[in-house]
Amino acid sequence: MAADALSVSASTVNCQNWFVVDFDGTCSINDTTPMLPRLAALCAKELAGEPSPSMTLEERQSKFSELEQEYFALYLKAKSECQPPPATDKNESNNKETVISSLAQALDRLDQVSNIVTAKVSTSGCLKELQADLEHTDFVLGVVRKYDEVKVGIRPHCGSILRQILHHHHRQEEEGNNKWGLAVLSVNWCPSLIAASLRPEIEQYSMPIIWSNRVDSKTGRVELSIPGALAKQEKIASLRSESLSSSSSSPRGLIVYVGDSSTDLLAILEADVGILFGGSSSAIALAQQYGVTVKPLSERNGWMGNDITKTASEPIIWTAGCWSEVEALMKGDDASTWFR
Repeated sequence: MAADALSVSASTVNCQNWFVVDFDGTCSINDTTPMLPRLAALCAKELAGEPSPSMTLEERQSKFSELEQEYFALYLKAKSECQPPPATDKNESNNKETVISSLAQALDRLDQVSNIVTAKVSTSGCLKELQADLEHTDFVLGVVRKYDEVKVGIRPHCGSILRQILHHHHRQEEEGNNKWGLAVLSVNWCPSLIAASLRPEIEQYSMPIIWSNRVDSKTGRVELSIPGALAKQEKIASLRSESLSSSSSSPRGLIVYVGDSSTDLLAILEADVGILFGGSSSAIALAQQYGVTVKPLSERNGWMGNDITKTASEPIIWTAGCWSEVEALMKGDDASTWFR
């Protein structure tokens, strides 16, 4: 399955409202990227009945660890060089478009560092034989169940919320009124691992749409269809555009995005309800450095009123320490607006 196919399948879903989540660190407890060389080795072993002769597990992990350290060093250097441009006047420094534009330039620079190292991962061969495509989900689920070292922990209450969204989606679909869509928007390289990790959580419901990158199993090359923060922002903006043009007689659709890192900041700001999960100190510091207001999600109704569709005139990010806080907002006084 080509990288583009992961996005093309989503275009057939016509939803008025979207609940979109990042995966690593948002749905999952930990970043799954470091386990991918091991998963690739286990995939090769299960397919051939023996360890891959092309590259041992130790060689895969050693090469990946080397590149990971290079990435961290380059990232920290690039981040230290990111400085917001001086505002010409006080009003400009608080202008939402100006703030987001300046932040986008900084995040694009950080994404370039990631893409440079990703290209080296592609040529290293440490991800060869990783069965990354969605069509391999059942196979990867079998590997994950067999080997504890590649099992992915999902955060408490995350599955409950995903099931609620899917329940409303399927109920409305049966009524011929497809209002809510659920999607994962991630820079993760292995959509089959995302799907395999979420399947036990969503139980009887069909898998949410997954927009992500992928690894070519034959070459180990990482194909980037969601290379970073700007691509995430563009996807959320396109969902809003589709929602606005879907029906002139219906109210404007609601776009909710939940992420946990700096890569998610632009998508969070683009969404109607943008939530930074987990309280990442580095993501919060970067957002505030560029003039973004950061407030607890529990204060949103008092700040914005009970209209969940109301957007702030200033750039603002809402923080949640756990999924139960997101669930509390969904079940609050304005719940009828969420699932109208």
